[in-house]
Amino acid sequence: MTLLKIDLHVHTNRSDSSSSVEKILETARERGLDAIAITDHNTMAAYYYAIRIASDLMIIPGLEVGTADGHLLILGIETRPPSRLRSAVEVTKYARKNKGVIIIPHPNIPLISVSEKVIRQIVPDAIETHNSNVPFFNYFTKKNTKLADKLGLPKTGGSDAHNHKSVGDAYTIVDAASKTVDSVLDAIKKGKTEPVGMSSPYKDPLKPSLILVLQKLGILEK
Repeated sequence: MTLLKIDLHVHTNRSDSSSSVEKILETARERGLDAIAITDHNTMAAYYYAIRIASDLMIIPGLEVGTADGHLLILGIETRPPSRLRSAVEVTKYARKNKGVIIIPHPNIPLISVSEKVIRQIVPDAIETHNSNVPFFNYFTKKNTKLADKLGLPKTGGSDAHNHKSVGDAYTIVDAASKTVDSVLDAIKKGKTEPVGMSSPYKDPLKPSLILVLQKLGILEK
C-alpha cells in the first residue's frame, strides 16, 4: 500500500493557465504533492515537457477534452483524441481503447459540465467531487458528492489550477499498489481514493461569470 497525494487536475500556460510548467512543479513540491496530472485543454505539450524536467515528481499524462456534451478529464493517454470525435460517448470510447481513465470534472456547473444523463451513458471511472476553482465550493462539493454516491462512482479531487498558486488546493489521496502511473490509474478505477480540498483564492477569472449564469438559472439566489 502506497498513499499518494496527487492533484489530478492542473493546467499550464500551454493552454489557458497563467503559469509555466516550472512554477507549477515548484509549487507542487512546496505543497508536498507526490504527483500531479497535467490536464491542459486539448494539448499534451506541457506533459511532454514536464516529464523531461521533473525527475522527482510523478507526472500523470492527461487532457481536459471539450466535447459537445461538456468537459471530460482523461488520464493515462498520451495522445489527444481526434478532433472529429465530438460527443462524450465517442471520446470515451477512444479513451478506453487507449487505456484511459475517464473522470467527470466540475460536475453540476451549467454550460461546461456533462449532464447526469450523459454520465449514465458513458459510465466514467470517477466523479471529481472537489474542485477548488469552482464558485461556491462547499455547495458544489456537497452536490457532487451526492451525485457520485447516487451513481456509485469513485470520488476524486483536483485544483483545476489556472495559476501555480492554486496547485494542491484540492487533491486526491490515492491508495496505490506502488508509485507508478499504472498503479495510480488502477487505484482510481477501484475507488481507492479520498478527495481533499478547499476553495482556492486564486480562481480562474472566468469562473466568477458563472455565478451570474447560476443565478439566472435559479440554482443560486441573488
